[in-house]
Formats: sequence, C-alpha cells, structure tokens
Amino acid sequence: MDDMHKALDDTDIMALDEEETLMSMELKNAMSTSMFSPSAFQQPTPRQQPPQQSAPTPSPKATKEGGSVNGTYATDTITIAGVSVENQQFGLASTTADIYTDQSDPAGVPALNGILGLGYPKLTAAHNAGGPDYNPFVFNLVEQKLISQPVFSIYMNKQAAEGWVGEIIFGGVDNSKFTGELLYVPVAVDTPKPNDQGKQPPQESTDTYMFWTVYGQGIAVETSQTITEIIAFDSAIPFITDTGSTITYLPKDVAYEVALELVGENKFQLDQEIGAYTCDCNAGISGTSLQLQISTSNDVSSDAVLLSVPVSELLIPLDASPFQETSRCALGVAPAAKEHPQYLIGDAVLRSAYMVYDIGQNRIGFAAAQNVPGSVQMEANDGSNAPGGTPDL
Repeated sequence: MDDMHKALDDTDIMALDEEETLMSMELKNAMSTSMFSPSAFQQPTPRQQPPQQSAPTPSPKATKEGGSVNGTYATDTITIAGVSVENQQFGLASTTADIYTDQSDPAGVPALNGILGLGYPKLTAAHNAGGPDYNPFVFNLVEQKLISQPVFSIYMNKQAAEGWVGEIIFGGVDNSKFTGELLYVPVAVDTPKPNDQGKQPPQESTDTYMFWTVYGQGIAVETSQTITEIIAFDSAIPFITDTGSTITYLPKDVAYEVALELVGENKFQLDQEIGAYTCDCNAGISGTSLQLQISTSNDVSSDAVLLSVPVSELLIPLDASPFQETSRCALGVAPAAKEHPQYLIGDAVLRSAYMVYDIGQNRIGFAAAQNVPGSVQMEANDGSNAPGGTPDL
C-alpha cells in the first residue's frame, strides 16, 4: 500500500499493516503545547477551486485557560496515511490571543500551526455556540468506516526524548508501545452548561459525551513505603484527560498539597506569569510519585485503576535545551484558575500511560507506556495494588 507511506506536511507517516486500515502518525517532540480551547467560529464555508476561503466575520470571543481564537469555518478533504475524509469541517483562525508561542522568537511566531481536535462532536465550538453539530475528523473516520476499529491510541514517550518520538494511531493499537494489560474505564457523561452568552447548547438529553473524561475517585502521593492521600472523594468526579495541555490543573488547595508532597516545603513558588509552580530541577523528593485513582464505574469502585507518575517526569525544563542542562523547572501540576476549578489531566501525567480511546464503547484503556517511568495497575479489592486484568464494562 504505497500511498500509506506518503508524508503529510512535516509529519512522518508509518504504515503498520496492509491488511488493516490503520493510520499511524509519529509526533515530533513528546511535550505538548499549553492548553488550547477553541472559540466560536462562523458557519461552514465550502472550499472553492482554486482554493479560497470566506473572510472571517466578527464572532463572540470565548476565552479559557491557555488562550482564545476567533475565525471562520471551512470544509476540505483531509488525508492522512492515504485515507481521506471529504468535506471535513474545521476552523480557520484569523486572530488568536495567548496561544503558545516560542518565546525565543522576537516576532512571536507560533511554535505550532494547528490543533487536531479529538473530542466528541458536542465539544465543538459550533455546538456550544448554539449551532449545528459536526463530526471532528476522527469521528468521521469511524462513521464512514475508514478505519478497522473505532479507536485511536496515543503514545507520547518520555519527556526527555527528542525527535519524532511519539505516535498516534487511528484505527488500532500498537502493542509494542506498552507493557502489561490495557485497563479500561468508562468515559464520564457530561451535562452541557450555558455558553458565554448564556445560551444553552442544544442537546438530546441531559447526559452526553463531550470531553474524554474519566471518573476520578482520589489523588495521592506515594513512595516505596507510604501512600499519602491528598484527596479522596465520596462519589466519583470528572477527571478530564487532555493531551492538548502540558500541565495538569487541579483546584488550588489540591495542587498545593500535591506540590508540597512531591517537592517539599519552601522549595517551590507560583509563577504568576506562566500560571505554574516553579522549582529547581533537582527539587523533587526522591522516590515520590503522583497517583491518580480512576474508577472503573460511574462511582467510587474497589478496583480502581491507579496511574502513578514519578516526580522526575513531572519536572518540565524552562531554561535550557538539551534537557540534561536545565536548572529551572515548572512542576507539571498547577492550580487551576478560580473560574475553572476543574481536574484536568495533562501530558506531564498522561505520558506515563499508553492510552486507547474507544469511540465505539465510550471508554479509555490505560497501560504502562513502554520506556516511560511510571506504572498503571489495578487496585485489589483489599485496597492494595495488584496487576490488573481488563474490567468488563
């Protein structure tokens, strides 16, 4: 299948199996950019021949942590690894604010040129602005049966890895990128809230899927000898998994307690400019790990999936490259803004897991990522940690 080997722009494409329709894209530099949230775009404009687009018209501006963007919608044929989706709707940005840029570039040229949204259709800016739903790219791949399985899987590699080191597969799973078994948990349903103009998005029911959200039941910091519970919930609450965010955002008090246990008292401070805790890159307390406790049901469960990430993977270099020469770091856990006191799990945590996003069954599979420090295991019924099987959902 020669077409499977064509490159898309500056992205390396890799064919895994000619018999199955798998689309695999290697990702350059495992670290993601800061959290990005799409704003309100205008309605679709078909792509013309020769290529042209409608001029963006003014639209309400939506702003969240990480920046905002305004623009217009367009449609075009999107092709990855020889597989094409025709008339795919997407947003074309005309103005942005506070989107991640390379600080070394005096012109402020963005260090990225787009976001490939992988959330559910009801998370699109069009839906939340009261407009009609449309399928993001990956959902069209599934609906049009262009991939073998209704899943996509992500491997980000360890933070210090350089080059084309990560991978996303549409339609399959790369068994070489994880160890142990995949442990599946359900995607949490979400109740849409009014948009910035107070308009309630249209919905078929009060329960729907929007983010790739799991049911969280606790957060702890562990060592080889002890586990310190930071917070445990009487009933499960949503943990949003966001590969578009480098940092994990937690409510202020929770983030502070996590930082205290991971780094130590008086060894970190909040940098207001970047909205994150900073510290010496050697400040991490040896042997400590952040543990997320994820329920295997829609409430607190006795067989939670435990995702553990050592503090060394949570220290993000700020002042030097290569990684080994840096001295100042940001901690990959930060306080969420007051208006968004959510639990948003970013790449600093997620990179320790290989993740399979199952659209067909609305679930996410977690396994320990190959060659990345950290672990994924199932909590035994007696509260201890034990190698896990795959729970039935």
